[in-house]
Amino acid sequence: MLIPLFLACLLLTGCRSYFERIRQQENAPKVPRDPPTQALVGVNVIPIDPPGLLNDQTVVIQNGKILALGPRDQVEIPPEAEVIPLPGKYLLPGFADMHVHLAHERDLLMFLKHGITQVRNMAHSPNWARLVGFPDVRVLRDKVRNHQLWGPEIFACGEILDGSPAQNGLNRAIATRTEAMAAVKETFEAGFDCVKVYNRLARENFDQIVQTAAEYRLPVMGHVPVVVGIDRALEAKMASIEHLNAYVENFAGHYRIPTDQLEAYGKKTAQVGVFNCPTLVMWDHHPPYGDFSPITHDPRFQELPPYLRSLWYLSVPELYKVTYPDPLSYPSHLLSLSKRMVKALYDGGSPLVIGTDANLTGVYPGSTALREMELFAEAGLPAKAILEAATLNPARLLKQDQEKGTVKVGKKANLVVLNANPLEDIRNVRQTVGVFVQGRWLSVEQINHWLAASQPPSGVPQDPGSE
Repeated sequence: MLIPLFLACLLLTGCRSYFERIRQQENAPKVPRDPPTQALVGVNVIPIDPPGLLNDQTVVIQNGKILALGPRDQVEIPPEAEVIPLPGKYLLPGFADMHVHLAHERDLLMFLKHGITQVRNMAHSPNWARLVGFPDVRVLRDKVRNHQLWGPEIFACGEILDGSPAQNGLNRAIATRTEAMAAVKETFEAGFDCVKVYNRLARENFDQIVQTAAEYRLPVMGHVPVVVGIDRALEAKMASIEHLNAYVENFAGHYRIPTDQLEAYGKKTAQVGVFNCPTLVMWDHHPPYGDFSPITHDPRFQELPPYLRSLWYLSVPELYKVTYPDPLSYPSHLLSLSKRMVKALYDGGSPLVIGTDANLTGVYPGSTALREMELFAEAGLPAKAILEAATLNPARLLKQDQEKGTVKVGKKANLVVLNANPLEDIRNVRQTVGVFVQGRWLSVEQINHWLAASQPPSGVPQDPGSE
């Protein structure tokens, strides 16, 4: 069903998507070479680990790493350093959005604007999807890595491995163990960072994917297939489970595990170290049944590229192909179930990460990760745990915690600066002053200037039935 939607989207937008993408690439701000030594002076530091708050600090950054950190009157600033005064601001590790679907180069600046310095792209789009306008995420990843493009660091999963028949036209159907082995091998050889699994995989093919991925040292992430179930997924030690789908039946609106065992499964998940990326915000931002106007009236909608605006409109019927009996209350019901499960996982000691499903209909890149943190708070988690889920836990999940995820001498300077203390009120994560990425300080004002220069054409998709 999704292939016709993409093709319809292509007909609606014509060649404009291609030329818009070329224009974006030509006008994209360039990353300067040889970043200067810089000193962030007067900031209050939230290191994450150890927990707490360090007041009135100086942080010296050289070649993209933290060279020195300490009280402002005790740290010697190198004479060649550029001094950036940030008195009374709050500095902490940059946030991560651990479930995105990059749709445009402009997404990268939108993430930086909201303090997000790392993303995990959860599916590689087929070649034909790039005719519509979707980028090759490996190219974006490598450009950011090689300082050719401003943006968050990108961790890229390969194409989605599903059962046969696949659930939709974006997924690769796997019918045999031989096909499972070949798919993982191709994922590795294509240069992806992880293997993503999906709902319809058969048990034996799931097991083969896990085994082969281990041989290639690729983590297995994604949905727990229906016939596999939570117990086998935990036994197989999937790196992460998306959308709580092992615990919540998202199409039918009930738990997949006994309701009196939610915290027990939270503890069981913690024991094996499997991470969960709940993506609560996809229910919070879900378009209401039969009414697309809340989407089109959101000013962020006009900031999307034309092909994505059309695709969102055309994909709404797919979002309501569910068995839950009341479509009007479906999103709020799923949000309620999911919040309760998040709290059970937290109470059981299970590691959580912030993720959004960015670029799913209604889920905007950047701002929705901050909303996800607020939803964690509504679920009952304290600010300290939420910030850990946005910073250190993503680094742990990706086996990168030795180089990032905390503010510490010797670690990468992927940082965000806020106007107010998020430990006191998690809503303060919305008060971004700027980020430190790729060895340089970028203010929100600078990022907004670049975004204004890359504004997509205006307009909303027309209802085909109204013509």
